[in-house]
Amino acid sequence: MKEVDLGKIQKNNWKQGVIVENPLKERLISDSQFYDRLKDSDGLVLYTQDCDLINLSLDKEPFVEFFCVKKVESINNNFSFGKNPRKIHVKVGDDIIYEFDINKRLVVDRSVLTDISLDVGNQRIPKNEMDVVLEWFSKKYSRPAFPDAFNDIIRDIPKIDRKLTKLNSEYPSIKRLFFSIEPDREIADTDNYHLTIRILLAGLSFESDVENIDEIVLKFEELFKTERIIIDEIVCSYEDQMTIYELGIYSHWDKDYTTVRNNFSD
Repeated sequence: MKEVDLGKIQKNNWKQGVIVENPLKERLISDSQFYDRLKDSDGLVLYTQDCDLINLSLDKEPFVEFFCVKKVESINNNFSFGKNPRKIHVKVGDDIIYEFDINKRLVVDRSVLTDISLDVGNQRIPKNEMDVVLEWFSKKYSRPAFPDAFNDIIRDIPKIDRKLTKLNSEYPSIKRLFFSIEPDREIADTDNYHLTIRILLAGLSFESDVENIDEIVLKFEELFKTERIIIDEIVCSYEDQMTIYELGIYSHWDKDYTTVRNNFSD
């Protein structure tokens, strides 16, 4: 068996967030069984953690993983800040925007990277943007589960998916929606849920324009006004105003909870 010098991976400048384009992109995806699905990608973004990337045991860490990304002309607000569970748009530098699709990923034998050297200045996704991408990715496996009865009530609000899309477009500063519901369990058809909504806005409170906060609150109050849900409170907060304690009270909610099973439209 050929001995592999895994220390060369670090010397070859492989790090989390590096962007790989052709011809190397084509070389890495050519052996994938999902080649036909991935071949139209404009690039690959490595998302394996650096410590796993340079681990000296192939038995412990045999593979590295990449997102297969496409370049898009502009950021769609519905795909910013991880609002959408399947796609996210990330800006790199002044004029490049990548679209990440959660279902377009590539797994490669880690030993391959020992024979591929990148330039020291090879383009990378900035760390703060990469953190957003990884948080978005983890949501696929860690999203909180709301009661089915609550999801059904929300889903039956007329045109809610379209209305949420419109709000995302009108107010791009909306970063996350957090819900706190009582009771946090299934209820009888004759009972009601009490709902508190925390709208997280991107940025810092002392740097941001607060003039439209009342307007945002009113629109969300109107949107979620429906039978069997009593809205106790709707609050807008900037990133510096939401505490770790509050993150333990609220659960992140996104419009994928309005999905009719297997029939979600972006």
